[in-house]
Amino acid sequence: MISCEECASALLSAEYRFAKTMPQNPHWYTLRRTWNNNDLFDKVVEYMRANAYTEYFWRKPYQLFDLNGYKYWTMGAEICETILINRKPKERDQPGEKKAVYRCQLTEERQETASTHCGL
Repeated sequence: MISCEECASALLSAEYRFAKTMPQNPHWYTLRRTWNNNDLFDKVVEYMRANAYTEYFWRKPYQLFDLNGYKYWTMGAEICETILINRKPKERDQPGEKKAVYRCQLTEERQETASTHCGL
């Protein structure tokens, strides 16, 4: 399994698109096909799921992973069938949502890079 820092680096350097078909739940997504490394995409999804917490959206459970002010999730397909990773800022939490129980801890240097990249 990859490290937290490798997962963070991959997620923070990925290309994201706004999910315009879901205006009631504003978020962005990155597609597997835009990643240069298919194996890395699989390892990132594996790491996210191994360090996830459950949050419900429209009564359906999702496994979420927090990193630098964002929460990330997939749609729950098998890793080899997963085609995207979603993300949205933690500030968009709705009242009553379950808060994260896990946060990726980054080195000070990586935190500065991540904060600059994420605009935090």
